[in-house]
Order: sequence, then C-alpha cells, then structure tokens
Amino acid sequence: MNRRTLYELLATTSLAIAGVGGILAGAGAVLQQVISVAAATLCALVFLVPGLYFLGYAQRLKARDLALAHAAAYATARGTLDVKDLDEDLADGRSGGPSPRPLRRTGSVRGGDGRAGTRRTQPVTFRGFIAVDIPPSPPLESLAEQLRTASASLKVVSTDQLHLTVKFLGEAEEGLVPEIMTAIREACADVRPFDVTVRGTGAFPSLSRMNVIWVGVEGAEPIGRIAAALEASLESLGFELERRPWKAHVTLARVKGHRDLDRVRRILETRRDDVFGHHRIDRIHLKKSVLTSGGAQYSIVATVVFGESTTP
Repeated sequence: MNRRTLYELLATTSLAIAGVGGILAGAGAVLQQVISVAAATLCALVFLVPGLYFLGYAQRLKARDLALAHAAAYATARGTLDVKDLDEDLADGRSGGPSPRPLRRTGSVRGGDGRAGTRRTQPVTFRGFIAVDIPPSPPLESLAEQLRTASASLKVVSTDQLHLTVKFLGEAEEGLVPEIMTAIREACADVRPFDVTVRGTGAFPSLSRMNVIWVGVEGAEPIGRIAAALEASLESLGFELERRPWKAHVTLARVKGHRDLDRVRRILETRRDDVFGHHRIDRIHLKKSVLTSGGAQYSIVATVVFGESTTP
C-alpha cells in the first residue's frame, strides 16, 4: 500500500468515526444525557482533527503526483530528460515501490544513448526578420552619440547595425528558409534599385510616452509594397499577420527607463526635420538576431538583390 492510499484510508476512517461521534452527540442532546453528549463530542473532536490532517496530506501527495507527471510528460515531449528519475519520484515514499501510474516511455530522451530513432526531434529555429540595411553616416553617428550621452535610460543601437525592418518573423524554423526566400524573391520580382533619404526623428508611440526612438525614411514606397506582399505569402507558412500599418522607419534607440527623457525629447524636437543621409537601396536580407551580453547581434542568412537572382 503506498503512502497516499494509506493517508486517504486513515482520513476516511477518522472522519467517519468523527461523524458517528457527532451523531451520538446530537442524539444525547435530544435525550438530555449530558455525559453522553460530552463523551460523543470529545470523540468527534479527537478523530476530526487527525482526519482533516490525513486528508490534507493525502491531497498534497496527489497534487505532487500530478505535477511530477505533467513535468515528466513535458520533458519527454521536449526531449530534455530521461523520465526514469521522475518515475522514482512518483513511487510513494521514494522507497522504490511501484508508481501508482507509471509514465509511458516511447524511448529514451537523453542524448547520446544510441537510440536516436526513438527520440522526438525538435526543429532548429532562429529569431528571424526581413530587412533592408541603412548604412551609417556621420549625421547618424552624431545623433546616436547625442542620444547616448543625453540619458542612461536609452539603449542606443550601434550604427553599423541600423536597418529598416520589412517583416519581423519571430522564431523561424531553419527548414523554412528556402520557402521564405522564395516568398521574398516573388515579392521583389518587379523592384529595381532605388534611392531613399533618411530624414526626421520621432518616437513610438509618441514623444510624451516613448518606447522606441526612430529616424524616418523617405522614398521607401517600394519596400512598403514588398512588405504588403510578404504579409500574405508568409502567413501561409505560419507567420503571424502584422495588424499594424507598415511605417518606414529605422529604430535608433529603445527606452529602458525614465531618467532624463526630457533631454531626449528636446533633441528629437530640435532634429525632427534633419537629413541624416541619402542611400541607394539595391538588396533585401533575411536576417537572424542573437542575443548577447552586449545586446542583439544581427547576421545575414540570405539575400535577394533587386533586379538580379538571389545571392547566398
């Protein structure tokens, strides 16, 4: 008999006796037998307290069993844990006794056991997005440094990683890269190299409540058409449809606190009409983002050159 069953039996017995005592106490009260009422009441209390304790302990054991079973099922599905240890935890009293409900094994999930055919393989993913690079320029460098020194609440993006995001993908499977690139090529089929102007500053959602600081991009209408085409084609691959209207902008900084933001607002208002560069846009990239201690680092997965075939 395992511990949970034992405590459930003790709880049932104790509460039953307490119930009988309560009934006898009630009968004694009706018959006006004081001694019988006192004895029955005492008996009921004596068995009620441990009965409630046994019941509560049995419920805790039951909750533990369920939690361990759920954890084991999740670990098995993820391929991160051999369930043998959790089976032993489920054996009441950790004494090596049989588990009340053994976990179903479909094969070891511990790496390196030579039974790869029985493991559930998880797809390899990366945090992906589609973007057009915006080269650094002295005016952009100046603005970035001005913001960096204005407030410690800003996390300013390195100017060699500035880009215009066309479509954020989130977690993307590496196996989908060929299909993603096909969608990009189709969306760019009629696009030829074009010029843009980086002009103006602003913040999302507003200057009074800043989360993201950006510089604007003029002449990016071809990118807007690419973004609209990608929304439709990538949704069929399982990527979430973007509900917000696409806006041509380059994220320059993210707001991580509330200190000295008035200084930041003054800078943005002063430079809201400034021109920060002119650039020729001739390609679009599928990129991945890797978080490091120094912030997100971006690298190119694949590229489509406007008016030409794709390049590695």
